[in-house]
Amino acid sequence: RLVGARHHHVCARLGEQIPQKHAHAQIGFALGLIRNAAARPAGVTARAAPDLAAYGALLADSRAVLNIAVHHQDQRLITGRVWETIAAGSVLLEQSGSATPRFFQPYRHYLPWDDMADIVHSMRVLEANDDLRRAIIASARDWSARHYAPARVWAALMALHHRRKAS
Repeated sequence: RLVGARHHHVCARLGEQIPQKHAHAQIGFALGLIRNAAARPAGVTARAAPDLAAYGALLADSRAVLNIAVHHQDQRLITGRVWETIAAGSVLLEQSGSATPRFFQPYRHYLPWDDMADIVHSMRVLEANDDLRRAIIASARDWSARHYAPARVWAALMALHHRRKAS
């Protein structure tokens, strides 16, 4: 299963596009909150967001998580979904042009994408190569734990705070 971001052209089934006229009605499905499209009652246009435990379980149960981080050409974002996906043990499919390469290495810690063809290709490769999928997950989790563990991040923030306070 692929868990997607909030973009109307991305959905939980490989290679499927949500028609523009149904985009708002299918946001929950695009987010991966509705796991089985056939089970979705006709006329359902929205679904409440899952609680934190359900959201974590959804990420952890997903083979890959799609993230859309480029919202404007002048902004380079890294979203919380990057950290959540890595912590949950899923492969991150990250939109090219984000700030993620400042923290993680493409193709080693996550798979970048530019368009739907890249997403489809990445999912097919991951489906055919579970060892590769597991290696990307392990590499990202290990890198994150070594470089961005909470204690390390807080120590760096406190050191910065103390330096600024002293000057």
